[in-house]
Amino acid sequence: MADAHGNFKIESLSSNLLFRVVVAARGFEPLTLTKVDPTQAPLAVRLKPRGKDQLPASRTVFGRVLDARKQPVAGAEVSINGVTVGNSTGYGQQPAGTDLVAVSDSAGEFEIYVAKHFDSVGLEFNAPGLARTKFAGATPGGARRDFVLSAGAALVGRLVRGGKPVQGINVGVASEDRGVESFTGDFVVGTDPDGLFVFPNLPADREYQFYGVLDSLRGTGALSARVVRVGKEGSRTDLGVINLTPGWRVAGEVRVANARTLPVGSRLILGREGAWDFSVIDLPADGRFDLHNVPCEALDLRVGMAGYHAAANQPKLGRLASDRTGLVLLMEPGQ
Repeated sequence: MADAHGNFKIESLSSNLLFRVVVAARGFEPLTLTKVDPTQAPLAVRLKPRGKDQLPASRTVFGRVLDARKQPVAGAEVSINGVTVGNSTGYGQQPAGTDLVAVSDSAGEFEIYVAKHFDSVGLEFNAPGLARTKFAGATPGGARRDFVLSAGAALVGRLVRGGKPVQGINVGVASEDRGVESFTGDFVVGTDPDGLFVFPNLPADREYQFYGVLDSLRGTGALSARVVRVGKEGSRTDLGVINLTPGWRVAGEVRVANARTLPVGSRLILGREGAWDFSVIDLPADGRFDLHNVPCEALDLRVGMAGYHAAANQPKLGRLASDRTGLVLLMEPGQ
């Protein structure tokens, strides 16, 4: 959220990735910036004014965001989760010119525009202090519709290593249900000086994958993904004391079929099956890698290398139960 002077700051971004940044405010046309490098100069953004009367009612959803007490919610982010035309619903990228996000004003009101004819859309709402919520069947035009958000449920716990609290570690949860209409995405929080973490407003009464975020655990320990259940609306689920443990070692090298050194910008990606998390490692010219504290769970290794693809019969990690060393990942020319 920007301050009164329009200044904003997004922290803890990976320095070896590029990002898409969407800037939106009520009364203005949303703006999307692509390939944003967080290591470069601060962004300067100018939004184009757009009045409500400039939006065709037949392609615009008019809404108002309320909390459980039916009070307006300002600053709620509203995004599109599927567009329905007839009996078909499309997900993913929407037509050029469609609003990627809208933001509610002090009265809780918002408008979100779709750059094609549609019968209804699914909407996702994110607001501070309230649970992320999805609604289906929002139709264009007509009277402004109310969308009521609940406070959700809390999930808490304490992270320790060798009996001492661990500060500054990120832990995450992601819904076990990955259906396009029901998946509520991932949530990440950090531990405080006492090792405590709090997810205050999770969508209630469902199962989540709980895990330690790989990049924040490097050199500290491992926290494998596991399923936890969050209770009903207004409840507080306590995971108690959670111990960081030493993880496994994964080591080897990446080779290219027609060269002794790797192309500049080659990367190794460590992916996780259950957790909504991955780690990107910049590879040196000789292709060698040595990863420590890798969690005991189902994992995969992939290589990102411009102009190359993975050769057949690559080694598989699967579910780690011991160190895996001496791995050789071979890359061949071609996409």
